[in-house]
Amino acid sequence: MAKKSTKQKSAKVTRGKSKTIARGEMIKRYGRLYSGPIYDVLEPMGLPNQVLSHEIKPLQRGYKLTGPALTQQGVDTVPGVVPEPKNHFDNMRKACTRGCVAVYAVGREGLSGHWGELTSTIAMANGCQGAVIDGGARDSDLQEKMGFKMYCRFTSPIEAGSRMTIMQLQEPIFMPGSLTTHVRVNPGDWVFADGDGVTIIPKEIASEVLVKAEELVNREAKGREMFAAGVDPTKVVKMFDVG
Repeated sequence: MAKKSTKQKSAKVTRGKSKTIARGEMIKRYGRLYSGPIYDVLEPMGLPNQVLSHEIKPLQRGYKLTGPALTQQGVDTVPGVVPEPKNHFDNMRKACTRGCVAVYAVGREGLSGHWGELTSTIAMANGCQGAVIDGGARDSDLQEKMGFKMYCRFTSPIEAGSRMTIMQLQEPIFMPGSLTTHVRVNPGDWVFADGDGVTIIPKEIASEVLVKAEELVNREAKGREMFAAGVDPTKVVKMFDVG
């Protein structure tokens, strides 16, 4: 399918009053959902372009990862021009919050393992659940054993430290999109990732999208039962507004 646009279009989002939901409850409730209904809620709200590139995949099938984004922006290192910070691990540790998901735009460096098991160990110890990387993962077998949920483009044993560096933490970043060239990810935007892909939900509407997606899933469950029982599909679709 051809891409609709090369830019992320702005859209006016019509919102009603939505109750603020605590982070822990949000993680738990989003964890019961799946990508399809979330997208089906976002599109009629004027946000069809929130899905990251289909090339970003889970290291292992069966993953589900959801939480507020901790954003990181990397650039490829030019020796003698871009200094390598010595305190990246400590900066990341301080930026982590309970239940966060690291979202990492690596820049143009496309060969290295940008996130390895040592980084995962530090992140996990400070509350991070997993990472979504526009690049490579390293030490992938170890990461699967330790339970750190990783979404990435590829795996590689190549060390990234001398080839790229982190320039910004907790600033807006741009990740590659499926229907658009880029998807903007702000710190705290809600990340939802499962076997179908990674969706970014603006933090201002994350609670509202959750409630609407739950309602849709409940309607789909009722409709599925009737489909399975052999009821006329046209009647079921009209009754539950699904399909």
